[in-house]
Amino acid sequence: MDTDKIAQAFFSDGIGTSVTCEEAFSLATRYGITKKEIRDYCDANGIRIRGSQTSCFR
Repeated sequence: MDTDKIAQAFFSDGIGTSVTCEEAFSLATRYGITKKEIRDYCDANGIRIRGSQTSCFR
């Protein structure tokens, strides 16, 4: 997992302590990051994923 790339993506989109499922999907697509990497990054950094649409982030 490229934590620097993910951190930069979150920073660029103004994401702090929580992210919606829709935002996470968008980040994955725009920055070429897998959903699993986003989930792992959020778990490791205490970022909450809200409104999971498909339970892929649980």
